[in-house]
This record gives sequence, C-alpha cells and structure tokens, in this order.
Amino acid sequence: MPHREGVQQNDLKLIELPVALLLWGRLDEYERGYITHDQFWNGIQQNPDIAEKLGFLKILHEEDGSSQIFSLMNPGQRHAIGFKKYEMAFWIKFFSGQDLGKQDAILKNWKLFTKEVAGLPKWRKIVHRLQLENASLSVSLLGYTSNNSNASSSWFMCFVVELT
Repeated sequence: MPHREGVQQNDLKLIELPVALLLWGRLDEYERGYITHDQFWNGIQQNPDIAEKLGFLKILHEEDGSSQIFSLMNPGQRHAIGFKKYEMAFWIKFFSGQDLGKQDAILKNWKLFTKEVAGLPKWRKIVHRLQLENASLSVSLLGYTSNNSNASSSWFMCFVVELT
C-alpha cells in the first residue's frame, strides 16, 4: 500500500557529519565514491537502522518507496532510475547539510595517489614516502639540513632503514 502523501522534505532527518560519513561507508561497499539509486534503496532495505537514521523507515516496505526517495532526491522526477549515481559529496550534503567540496577533492586525490603507488616496486614506494615526508617537514628543519649535508644524508639513511 503506497504512502498517501509520499515522503516529504520534512520527513528527512539531518544527521551529523560523522554519522553521515559512517552511513556512506556502509552503503558504498565497493568504495567507488558513488552509489547508484538501486544500491542506495537495497542498502536501506537491508539495513533498517540506516533508513531510520535518514527518516525513511515509514516508507521502507511501501511498493513505491524507491520512487518516493528518488523524487525527493531528484526534484521534478517521479519515477526511479536505478542506475542514477549519487556522488559522495552530493549524498553527504543532502543528508547532513555539510558541503564536502574541498575535503572530497583532497580525498579523491589521495586515493588516486595511493592507487598509483600500490603497484610500484619497493624502491619507488620509498621515494614516494620520502617525498611525502619532505612535504611535511618544517621550514626550519629544511634550512638546517640544507646547510649541513652530513645531517641530511644521515637523516635519509635512518629513514630508509626505518622503512625496510
């Protein structure tokens, strides 16, 4: 039996950002950074606690529940399109009100970097780690090691020994 009024915007519960990120992690089981509408619908059907936190518990078992949620998340569209993708930033902003714009870009860049490094030989991984370490060093430490080449080389050797 379909819900007479359908799910409304005021049925939604805005959730805290950390909770939204945890729920997203449970729904994005393939860790692709997006989920399809069908994955979202199946995820909340299999995990009623997620549906409850999002305010969708009352339409979970309705015949047109998927279409109701779809029309809420995609204003002006009435019928659910199962392959419609929801990106992480959109989903988080929709359910928490928090914009992840910059944080999402940093996360994507980090994932690309780690995927790049994962297939490299061990010596290349060490070079990448050294580049990361160099980027995080303070300016005063860099000034000290650039004036004293022995200190710089001994630091490098200690770091390589520590990684192996």
